[in-house]
Amino acid sequence: MKYSGYISFVLLLICSFAGFGQTLILGVSERHESGLARPGEYRLAWQLTQQVLGNNQEFKLTLQSMPWAWSQSQLQQGKLDALFFAAITPERERWAQFTAPLAISRAGFFRLSSQPFASAEQIRTSDLLVGVIEGSAQSQFLRDSGYNNLYGLVESDALLQLLKGGRVKHIFIVETLARYYCSDKSGQRQNLCLEAGDMPMEAGIHIMGRQGNANFGRFARALNNGLNKLVSEDRVWPLFEQNGLSRLSYQKWQQILDRQMALSP
Repeated sequence: MKYSGYISFVLLLICSFAGFGQTLILGVSERHESGLARPGEYRLAWQLTQQVLGNNQEFKLTLQSMPWAWSQSQLQQGKLDALFFAAITPERERWAQFTAPLAISRAGFFRLSSQPFASAEQIRTSDLLVGVIEGSAQSQFLRDSGYNNLYGLVESDALLQLLKGGRVKHIFIVETLARYYCSDKSGQRQNLCLEAGDMPMEAGIHIMGRQGNANFGRFARALNNGLNKLVSEDRVWPLFEQNGLSRLSYQKWQQILDRQMALSP
């Protein structure tokens, strides 16, 4: 699907605080609605956000849907207050702040079924190009891991077409995106699907905002406190289960949550 401008809509999560609720402009995936229609990490992260903020009387969110590479630059320029479904990277930590994790996401090498398996090390030491989404945590992970054979594109749909056209043999994307291309809304596997290879990247998924943005700082504290409350009430694991995620994934998420909360002021 070609990007044709911002798709904006307003989600009023709550009544305003004392009549003057804080509005945050939140960047979301260009396939946000489709992501919410399918079980998985993306839907889980949004469900947790809704459950927390649904009982909060301070914030309302204006959503803007766009490709990831563009939304990150919009955030840095101050045109967005926050980005949904972001991983922490050393480069981003220099200018961004993050909420507690909303999910755990894995990323790895995917290929068409007609292509033979190649290990991560075989791909790294070969001259085969690897398709990545430019500006993503996944592209940064590969660069930091010594991969110099990257082919970056802004849109994930274009990345898939690159793979189908044979320009690259592998793409490195999050598992959630691969499932989107491989399944219908019920989560059933379709005939044309991507085959997973090595999955060397696993990271917490957060909402990201600029450092120095006081409104986002208040939003992050409210979200973090709400997540802790949901955990204490045993309301998080059922959502993991509803989204087809394992108990191990839930336990890893809890560990990341506990570590980040211990470092919070």
